[in-house]
Amino acid sequence: MYGGTRTEIGQEWDGLSRDGVVQQVHADLAHLYDAEHLRASPLARLLRLAGRFDTASALRDVLMKAIAVLKPADDVPAHLPPWLLYQSLYCCYVQQLGQQLVADQLGISVRQLRREQVTALEHLVDHLWQTYHDAREQKSGVAASAGEPEPTASQQPSGLLGEMAWLKDLPTERPTDLLEILNETLTLIQPLAADRAIKFQPLAVGVFPPLAVHPVALTQMLVDVLTAALGWTAPGGLVAVTARVAGYQVILTVVGGGGDAELLAQGSQDELHIARQIAEVCGAALTLPSREVGEFRVTLSLPAREQVPVLVVDDNEDALQLLQRYAVGTRYRVVGTQDPEQALALAERLRPQVIVLDVMMPQVDGWRLLGRLRQHPLTADTPVVVCTIVTQEELAFSLGASGFIRKPVTRAAFLAALDAQAAPRATAAH
Repeated sequence: MYGGTRTEIGQEWDGLSRDGVVQQVHADLAHLYDAEHLRASPLARLLRLAGRFDTASALRDVLMKAIAVLKPADDVPAHLPPWLLYQSLYCCYVQQLGQQLVADQLGISVRQLRREQVTALEHLVDHLWQTYHDAREQKSGVAASAGEPEPTASQQPSGLLGEMAWLKDLPTERPTDLLEILNETLTLIQPLAADRAIKFQPLAVGVFPPLAVHPVALTQMLVDVLTAALGWTAPGGLVAVTARVAGYQVILTVVGGGGDAELLAQGSQDELHIARQIAEVCGAALTLPSREVGEFRVTLSLPAREQVPVLVVDDNEDALQLLQRYAVGTRYRVVGTQDPEQALALAERLRPQVIVLDVMMPQVDGWRLLGRLRQHPLTADTPVVVCTIVTQEELAFSLGASGFIRKPVTRAAFLAALDAQAAPRATAAH
């Protein structure tokens, strides 16, 4: 956890008092995903981020990293004050959870949660002040005398990936239609194709499930892949697009060819690497073409929305609703029960790919239920992820758990745990 020096009362940041900075940081956290607000924030000017093309994402990145500095080591018990400070900001602002829900998760009152936030904000401002102070010292020192660019709180522009970092924490607002996005993208880049007399062989009309990929991310991936295909294909050639459903995924393939292979090693390859990084953020996968083959062939594996069944067993209704909300817009379909006695019956009906189990339940010993799930023929091979506030990870694995996440649970941690268990099973099934 951050243990920096508290800034002195009365110190100012370019004319803004400490109290003013605290208020501004609080306002910016409350609008963490509001790009217009962040671009106009005085904090962006103080941290030398104003006037950049990526001001909003850069400031968001600085604030998120500052919150991450407060995170204690994993071996610190979850009920101790350092975790309360960190979670009071992370859950409310990064995850955008309501105060009552966060307080319930942490086992404290809303009033105490607000007190923790006040203290955490003070530590956050201390860290940002140190960053600001170091930047000014560097500016007035050797770097400035050498004529180097002015340092900022975020030394490297976030770029496209920085702009899309929010995809990890926020679900899509509505299902993404593959055909709709593909047709819009083809229309967008048609002038480029016409300049090279290249034609697109469009995707045949079919029935595809909605995708668990944000339309902005899918559009950018398709733009990168299709423009790379144009650069790889000889003038007068053809670029073919095909798609098929494979289990819980839609496999999109783009094929071109006949062009100069060296082009792929230049601009086209850069575009494809960006597309692959975006795919990783979205839980998709992209395979790059080989120059040795002499054919442009890129495969994009896109997760279908809410297709993978997941059973969650937790006696806390709020916890169930939270995990169900985390799964909205993803490839997972979460079905929850507060009654552990119904776990096996639900497993028989749902045939879940993953079971998430809380072991701290008053009606049934969760550890015993884990053992029953491991022994029952129906669920013996189903991955079980233990999700609990206790720090008994080693015990969980010794009793047959496949994964472990500690409460309070973040959306990223929950989805990562599901991905780790569902991905191998999906691969084995196909």
